Amino acid sequence: MVTAWPVLQGHRPGRITGQVELYLDLATAPGRSLARRTEHALREAVVSGRVAPGTRMPATRALAAQLGVSRGVVAEAYAQLAA
Repeated sequence: MVTAWPVLQGHRPGRITGQVELYLDLATAPGRSLARRTEHALREAVVSGRVAPGTRMPATRALAAQLGVSRGVVAEAYAQLAA
């Protein structure tokens, strides 16, 4: 499953200047749980340069709805990325 999500990017915190699309492929991401696959897909997006470090990520509810997973899955993935 490849899902497009518009990630908001700004040149200063609090200011939105444009959008880029983030494609998360949870089907091919390694890991057994949805949270681990979501974490891997988000991390890969940053490492590959598709999302700049420091870019504000979508709210957990919004990303969960877009991916078709529970909010807890996204919250756990975000928590692991922040750790």
